Formats: sequence, structure tokens, C-alpha cells
Amino acid sequence: MKNKFLIPVLLVLASCAGTNPATQSGTTGTTEQGSSEQKPEQAVAGDPAKEKEAAAEDKARKGQAELYGVVVSFYSKGEGIDSKALHIYNTFLDGFEKQYNLKLNYIKTPWGREGEVDYCIPLNNMDSGKQSNFLMQTREILLQSQLVHILENAPCNHMQ
Repeated sequence: MKNKFLIPVLLVLASCAGTNPATQSGTTGTTEQGSSEQKPEQAVAGDPAKEKEAAAEDKARKGQAELYGVVVSFYSKGEGIDSKALHIYNTFLDGFEKQYNLKLNYIKTPWGREGEVDYCIPLNNMDSGKQSNFLMQTREILLQSQLVHILENAPCNHMQ
């Protein structure tokens, strides 16, 4: 009777012993596993200074975000942006560049799922007369749209 009980127990133990990776590969398996676990720790242990430095630089950039002369934000309330106003504004930007023979160097930043986009436009390459003319025309063109924000001397919030 003891033999009938002892044989299945030994079979179970023998089958369990074969699945343990440490027992299969011996001490070298444990060493390899230990060294592979330590490599990421060593990489992390070497990176905290760099991570802190990068975080400090990122905070400094956010704290001193570059301000743009005008930021025009086309946004949506769930039904998409005012694409007609966007088209008119793109046409205005092209025409303004041609009229004054200058490059606006604006940054177009898409940021939403429904076509939301920001135009971050620096005005530092224009004299004050052109800047005020540009702002006045921007307001006039986009006055009728309910889905546009115009901000002056603002950071480009959605820039990646």
C-alpha cells in the first residue's frame, strides 16, 4: 500500500523538478539570470544624473516657453473645426507673405482628432506696422468663426 502511494508522489516531484530553470541549468543559469537582472539596474543606476539633468532642462524650457507674436488655434466642440475659416486663413497667410515679400516661419501644429490645429506665428521678422496690420487682418478674417482662439504673445501649447 505504501508503494502505491509513494510512486505517484515521486512522479509528481520528478516532473516538477524538471521545470525549474535554476535546477535545469545549474549555477550558471542562476548567474546568467542574476547578471541580466543587474544590467538594467546598472543602466538605471548610471542614468539618474542624466535623467535629473534632462528633467531640469525640460522644466526650464516649460518655464521659459518661447512666446509667439500670435497663436491662432482652430478647435472643435465635437463636430470638427471650422474648415472654411481654416482655408481662408491659409489663403491669407500665403497672400500676406507674397504681398510683403517675407517668410512668416510659422509652425503648424495639429493636436486633436477632429482637425484641431494651432498656427504659432513669430512676428519678430516684421516691423511694428506690419505686425499690427497682420494682427488686424487676422482678427477680421477669423471674427465670424466661433471655433477659433487668437492669442498674442503666447506660447505654442500643443507643440510636441
